[in-house]
This record gives sequence, C-alpha cells and structure tokens, in this order.
Amino acid sequence: MSKPIKLTEFLDRAPIQFLECRALQHSWDSNKGDVVRDGARIEWTLPCDRCGAKKTFVLNRKGQIIKSSRYSYAKGYSIEGGTSKQVRGVIRLTLLEVLEDD
Repeated sequence: MSKPIKLTEFLDRAPIQFLECRALQHSWDSNKGDVVRDGARIEWTLPCDRCGAKKTFVLNRKGQIIKSSRYSYAKGYSIEGGTSKQVRGVIRLTLLEVLEDD
C-alpha cells in the first residue's frame, strides 16, 4: 500500500479517475473479478473500472461476508486523514471544476 498524501497534493496531481472515485465512489466490475475458493472460505476480488483499486470480499459458502473487505489502491490515491464529509465535498467541487473546464 502506498503512503497517503496531503489533500492539496491529491487535488493538484490526481488523475480525473481518482477524483471521480473519491467523489462518486468506485465502479466495481464483477465481470473482471477473481474468485479463490479455499474450503468453506471464498475470496472475491473486484477491480474498479475507473481507478484500478481492488476490493476483496471474504465470504463463507453461503455467500455471507465473514470478514471486513480489504482494499488496495494505486499510488497517489490515499489521502492523509482519510475522506471526511468535508474532504469529499472539496473533492466533488474540484471534479466539477475540472469537468466544466473541458
């Protein structure tokens, strides 16, 4: 996992796909997912179509989630302090500015 960066650096350098995922949430693609079965345990990993993040669900044989999901992100995606409502709002406004400039 890459080291989190400051919000100002994220806003200055992030590709539009990172802004979209931070503002609108990920677009998980179940058609490109990987499944690993190990006895009664199933790990289902899905990639995000936009930013390349990966989310892994850990399920039992009934399909119930038995462990918190794991995430892996590209370098430059993680922000110091995480994304509060206020931070997500700043990211949404930044994305709108980028989209309106195009």
